[in-house]
Amino acid sequence: GVIFYGSTLNSALIGLAVLIFALRYLPHHPPLTQKESLRESLRRMKSVLNSRLILASYAFMGAAMMSGFLLIPNISAHLQMNLGYPREHLGVLYFCGGAVSFVGMRLAGRLMDRSSATATALLFTGVLMAAIVTGFIVFPSPVPVLVVFICFMVGMTGRNVCDQALSSKIPRPQDRAAYMALQASVTHLACAVGASLSSHLLAEEAGKLLHVQEIGALAVLVALTVPVLMLYVERSLKGRAAPAMPLPAVEAA
Repeated sequence: GVIFYGSTLNSALIGLAVLIFALRYLPHHPPLTQKESLRESLRRMKSVLNSRLILASYAFMGAAMMSGFLLIPNISAHLQMNLGYPREHLGVLYFCGGAVSFVGMRLAGRLMDRSSATATALLFTGVLMAAIVTGFIVFPSPVPVLVVFICFMVGMTGRNVCDQALSSKIPRPQDRAAYMALQASVTHLACAVGASLSSHLLAEEAGKLLHVQEIGALAVLVALTVPVLMLYVERSLKGRAAPAMPLPAVEAA
């Protein structure tokens, strides 16, 4: 009870400090005076969904989230029950994975600037698939658990950077709010589907977590669709007509 009360109080104090800072230093925007009717909002939403490009972007965002959440909710149980990793050392895994992922996200940004979002996503998808194969499909493996976990987190975060960067180029300015709202719904639904599916397929018996290999194989298959869909979206974006540049006037000799 004391621990719960202390953690709740700390969270409340941190939230209060953030609220005071936001009210004091962040810019205040006046309320929107132009209101949109429900029919107009639905029509705008329908126009967003009529685009194959946008549907493809929702597909790769959903596939990316689903492939991760097929494994994430039960990754701690798998490490302890199937790989024999000590519970008291889990904090080391998350610390190292988070620290290396921070570097991986910066690397993903630089690689995208030099090549493309699809090529960079393919690289990080490869890292993610290597982690899934060595840690969730073929186990026990000679690869240390720490290396598997770091590769899993780096692959997930690096690929997500590529997904978000590419998807931000798709909507028109007037459709951006509707696009982002639907995108959030799709990604949350994909996370729920992945977690729910894994919870129905996994089972515990004699202190072991069963059917992890099947979940890992499914995660690999879903993850493979992400760079394919991203390639389609990126090529479609490059195919958009660029505005014609006026030709310079030629002076008569």
